[in-house]
Amino acid sequence: MFEYYDIAVYGVIYVYIAENFFSNSSLEQSIIFVWGIFAIRFLMRPIGGFIIGLYADQYGRKKALILTSSLIGVATISMAILPTYSQIGIAAPLILLLLQMIQSFCFGGEYPVIICYLLETSKKESKTKVSALIVASCLVGVLMAQSLILILEYNLSRQEMVDFGWRIPLFLGIFNIVLSFYFKFKLVDRVPLAVNKSRYKVDKKSILKVFLISIPAGIVFYVYATAGRILINVINPSDTIKLLFPLLSNVFFIIFIVFVGWLFDRYSSSKKAMDLGVYCLIILSAPLYTILDTGNVVYLVIANAGLLFISALILAPTCAVIFSQVKGTHKAVSLGVGFNCALSIFGGITPLVITLLSPYELKYTGLIIGLFGFTYLYSMRIKTT
Repeated sequence: MFEYYDIAVYGVIYVYIAENFFSNSSLEQSIIFVWGIFAIRFLMRPIGGFIIGLYADQYGRKKALILTSSLIGVATISMAILPTYSQIGIAAPLILLLLQMIQSFCFGGEYPVIICYLLETSKKESKTKVSALIVASCLVGVLMAQSLILILEYNLSRQEMVDFGWRIPLFLGIFNIVLSFYFKFKLVDRVPLAVNKSRYKVDKKSILKVFLISIPAGIVFYVYATAGRILINVINPSDTIKLLFPLLSNVFFIIFIVFVGWLFDRYSSSKKAMDLGVYCLIILSAPLYTILDTGNVVYLVIANAGLLFISALILAPTCAVIFSQVKGTHKAVSLGVGFNCALSIFGGITPLVITLLSPYELKYTGLIIGLFGFTYLYSMRIKTT
């Protein structure tokens, strides 16, 4: 899932995209337009989840993954060579939007297909570990993008970054694409014969369950990221530490996620890991966010560690849990629609909700976040056939 490198690249070069593709507006307005494109692209994820998922269920996981990698590769290379606003005018941001929507369409289909491919044949005693590795590999892609932009900004002037430096991470994405193709062509496809011979049928209750389970997973990443920013603002370290903190934070996050996967496969199960994470989210979010309001560095570190572990408890087993709840022959479709709808709606609005609550005490933010955990508890009461 190093394709998440391509998602993260957009996030780390957004300032340079704003200056190149919305140069007729102020920097503040340009940044709003850039994140507007990022928000619009979320609308394509459920569509990609349905169409690519249906293709994968009917013709095989391998063909679907090769298709998504091909489209992602074309979109990434096209972005790398795309003329700017000063060269082709309004066509530049419109083409950028189109390319971002193509990428989002593919990501929406690829993630559930990979979940199906890896978990369909994994052993029962290793499903949490496999689930954790799927999530961790996404974060590795983010880490790669963050590291690369840090190196570029250290070695290039700001004007050089605006002129050509922002294109370098996109061009380097070609190596990621080649690596992706290498592994995907080596996959052994497994197409359930029942799918090819059966009528199209999706279990709607499975989609609903996946949607409800995925809501806490869709918000916890933003929860931990917010806590990290609060810690940095209070400590007010050197510029170097501020730059390195997101990298170090993601490294620890990856380690925690892999550790949770190993721990619960060895001593428990993916569902129990998710249960524990959700109960902690409901009970501890408000107290931990209250601690973040104290301004005490020691307490802030403890609260950050607590939120990191809760996030890892929820994210590590999510893939295994949602896969186990899907019934019927068209599993990739059910996962694609349910997961991406949750991510598009709640993953998309969480930063906005946190921003709107920022003028108030942080305990209210924690209280709202904790309430999202009840969607998971309700999902466990829905019976699927």
